[in-house]
Amino acid sequence: MSQSIPPQYGRVDSRKEEAQPLQESQDIQISSSSIPLEGPIDPQKYILGPGDKLGIDIISNTHMFFSLAVNPTGDILIPSVGNIQVAGISLEKAIVDITQLILDQYKNSKVHISLLEIRSFLVPITGAVLNPGHVQVYSTQRLWNILNYMEDLHPYADDKSVEISHLNREKEIISLKQYLIDGDDMNNPILKEGDRVYITFSEDLTQMLTEKNQAVEAIVWVTGFVEYPGSYKYIPGYTIQQYVGLAGGALEFGTEKGIYMQRSGKTVKGDIVKPGDKIIIPESLKSKWIGNASIMQTVTAFASLYLTYIAATK
Repeated sequence: MSQSIPPQYGRVDSRKEEAQPLQESQDIQISSSSIPLEGPIDPQKYILGPGDKLGIDIISNTHMFFSLAVNPTGDILIPSVGNIQVAGISLEKAIVDITQLILDQYKNSKVHISLLEIRSFLVPITGAVLNPGHVQVYSTQRLWNILNYMEDLHPYADDKSVEISHLNREKEIISLKQYLIDGDDMNNPILKEGDRVYITFSEDLTQMLTEKNQAVEAIVWVTGFVEYPGSYKYIPGYTIQQYVGLAGGALEFGTEKGIYMQRSGKTVKGDIVKPGDKIIIPESLKSKWIGNASIMQTVTAFASLYLTYIAATK
């Protein structure tokens, strides 16, 4: 017979039922966390915080098991034993302290403690990202895991300069580019509660925005066979296709296959648009051959001419 222990997360009202003694023949089913890990968690290095869940097994005259989460205040409340502060200390030290607290209450008992689930928290990520905001982070996840999962970096993001501000007001500059080169986790730290991540913009964008006459040139022209030709506000990171979309897309007699871009009067290659660029949507081959007439109208016209020619030569 199996007994499932539901998560408690600091609730008190259901703990009386949870603290019922277990029969020797009963098993305890514990749902393991599905968060991918780099390897086994080191109890000496892992620091507990609100939301971490511990399994506490007490074998005395009766057999009791508790699945308890660290409360938002940083302590853990063990029914019939008491509460103890564990946030900010290592898992190893917490196990020692909790065991001693239980032994003070249940002398000669056997105590087993294990980390069942790891906590999550929110980290604000701002700067050169397309959708800045708070991201859910688990306590074992590193910076690159989060940014890679987001797939949200701005085209002008500077991967050599990522700023992390910690709760103690200290700051560190991380180079994701260097991490991808040598794999050194010094440039791929584990994020902690209170961290704030700022992705800096590249020098190319900074230089572009400080050029003379920027106020005049901060527009992009979309012309040719497009639904709404005209000037559009420059948006850093927008591509040619995105600007064509803003202009309503190509007309029936235009083609997106031959779109090209001009900068300072010269045709340029690439997809990154800069202030003052002109995007041209060319006329399609179909339009060049038959103009605004439909295919049926064109065929009918040719047929009429042919029949007239046949009649005239008889």
